[in-house]
Amino acid sequence: MKSYKSLVLLILSICLACPALLYAVENPVSIKKLKVEYAEMPLGIDVEKPRFSWQMVVPDTERGYSQKAYQIIVTDEMGSLVWDSGKVSSDLSLNIEYAGTPLQPATCYFWTVNVWNQRGEQSSETSWFETGLMSKTSPYEGWSGAKWIGGGDKDRMLYSHYLPAFRLNVSLQLDEKSKSTRAGFVYGANDKRLMDKNKNLYHLQNGKDESYIKIELSIDSLASGKKAMLNVYRVGYHPDDQGSVPFKSFPVPLTWIHENNKYAQHTISLTSDLGFTRFYVDGGEEVGRVNLNPLGRGGDFIAFPVVGDVGFDVPAGQSAIFPQMEIANFRSPSNVITTCKEGNNWIDGGVSGAFRTFTPKGNSAPMLRTVFSTPDTEIAKARLYVTSRGIYEVYLNGKRIGDDYFNPGITQYNKTHLYQTFDVTEYVHSGRNALGALMAEGWWSANGLCPPETVDDAPRVVDEVVGIWLLFAFLPAGTLWWIAGFAAFRFFDIMKLPPVDIIDEKMKNGVGVMLDDVVAAFYAWVVVSILGWLFG
Repeated sequence: MKSYKSLVLLILSICLACPALLYAVENPVSIKKLKVEYAEMPLGIDVEKPRFSWQMVVPDTERGYSQKAYQIIVTDEMGSLVWDSGKVSSDLSLNIEYAGTPLQPATCYFWTVNVWNQRGEQSSETSWFETGLMSKTSPYEGWSGAKWIGGGDKDRMLYSHYLPAFRLNVSLQLDEKSKSTRAGFVYGANDKRLMDKNKNLYHLQNGKDESYIKIELSIDSLASGKKAMLNVYRVGYHPDDQGSVPFKSFPVPLTWIHENNKYAQHTISLTSDLGFTRFYVDGGEEVGRVNLNPLGRGGDFIAFPVVGDVGFDVPAGQSAIFPQMEIANFRSPSNVITTCKEGNNWIDGGVSGAFRTFTPKGNSAPMLRTVFSTPDTEIAKARLYVTSRGIYEVYLNGKRIGDDYFNPGITQYNKTHLYQTFDVTEYVHSGRNALGALMAEGWWSANGLCPPETVDDAPRVVDEVVGIWLLFAFLPAGTLWWIAGFAAFRFFDIMKLPPVDIIDEKMKNGVGVMLDDVVAAFYAWVVVSILGWLFG
């Protein structure tokens, strides 16, 4: 009996030792978070020498593991080797720069990282990245002749009660027959935020035409040899505003307005960037500047004024002609969005004065659409490359592509213009397909987040303020052909992509936890059962 129990204890010892033996021979290190240019499996990177990163991961029960060496192997879609770093003795695992043969545009690459720990044990993992259009020698090299498309000069959009950065050009001619000396134009009128006490910080409750900015040209002082004045009135924006007292006045140089031309037509221009306003007369140098935003200057404050309602103000006994009022983009080249007139541009102040406001009309967001056909073959890969001067949303066969908003993103546009790459393989089907885009101004022209001289409308492909650039890459096996029109379609002759043996991390971790729990439960049952039999 004693020898029998000894045999049982030996078996029990072996059972208890098995897990330790199993874990002792198994390498606990796994490689996770494989990244290229700080992104996991990035699509459309536009970097000639991308950087690779990864992390070593071990179970919570393990300690003291470190990387002693690594190796990176990169292959292209055909399986050809483009870079093998060799085994590098280093503990670095962040931003290892690519040093292989030049990467090709619009190409998927697979990369494997081998890592050796302090025991000399090797762990490996594989991932992929795909290059973008990679224009190397010129900004448009990779776009294969694609053109800016979009609305023309008559299609620029305007919602005046939103636009906080703009330019106004107003032509004004005082009436010589009535010896008129004063007249002005109005903008920023009837802002709904100033007509509801719950929508502004000063709890102002203005009625119609009780809030506005007025720019008045006064030539009274010319008769006494002094300069004409440009008077700026702010009304209904702050509790201290007064309609009878100018908020600011600027003298106009005598070289621009004087006795001999005071009744000629003059153009008063202003730029308003979130309320910070500069004034010009007849295209000359700046006359003056003032911040009209009652809350403060700059992007950290709610923007006042917007274009809002515009109009004219002619005092009693005065008359003036307003041949034209232009609303233009704030940013260079300051394209005209719309030209405003309301009926007769001759305004007579009569006995009580004439104050008129109206909402300038503008276009809504432009939409583009085209139809294209694909061959009757299986699509191996399809990519959509998009950018715009403004912001865009793109749709393919009625489905919105991507979940981003405000693409392509704000940059210093005369230096950098971003584009996006979308995997649209599942959206494209054989036969006819419909591609559409919805566009808006965004930061290209609507908001003054950069100085006006920083944006030039000219990559000079097309002189539209709002446009969209599409390059569509279809990749049916064994096919190469070109289509022109609404977008440029590019086809690449490649084979089907090989499967990648990458298991979803969450699934892998979930299965690992489940198996560990089953093994632990089994051994606990064995131990308790045997101990109960021995000592029970």
